[in-house]
Amino acid sequence: MATSRTGRRALGALAAVATATALTGCGTSGVFTDGGVAAKYGDTTVSTSQVQDAVADLRSINPQSEISGQQAAVLLALGPAISRIAAQQGATISPSMVEQTFAQNGLRDPSPSTISMTRANGELGQLLQGRAAGQEAINRLINTADVQLNPRYGSYAKGGAIGPAATPWIRPDAAASAQPAPPQ
Repeated sequence: MATSRTGRRALGALAAVATATALTGCGTSGVFTDGGVAAKYGDTTVSTSQVQDAVADLRSINPQSEISGQQAAVLLALGPAISRIAAQQGATISPSMVEQTFAQNGLRDPSPSTISMTRANGELGQLLQGRAAGQEAINRLINTADVQLNPRYGSYAKGGAIGPAATPWIRPDAAASAQPAPPQ
């Protein structure tokens, strides 16, 4: 009898591990098999910790900041592409300029992701307010970018439409939900 009870416990533990493993693939398309990935665009992969660092830094100097993780993830994912366009248009912002601005506002050691996100946001603003060529290039990027967001951060549609996060954002895949219950 003790052997049977131990076997059931082991089977139950194995089923729990299998379920937990299935839940870590949180994208319905299977793109996000790593819960630590917040967004992807081209060769750029943004981690959830990068997003959290950027949002926390901004809120540390402005607690009323309305920056969301979703906005941070998209800016970080598109940042390198925005910076390439800014360089072509003569609208770049240096990381040292961003650091200097943060220091003036009381944030002495911003995370690299905070600097990258703020730089992308600043360059985006300059491009949208600048020459027509810069505006066209940014509009083209926004209309064609296939930013893949972890469902925890919502969705991004070409054209810049950002959708709300799905609730609940973790969904088991079909194989995990089809597993039989452990024997009792």
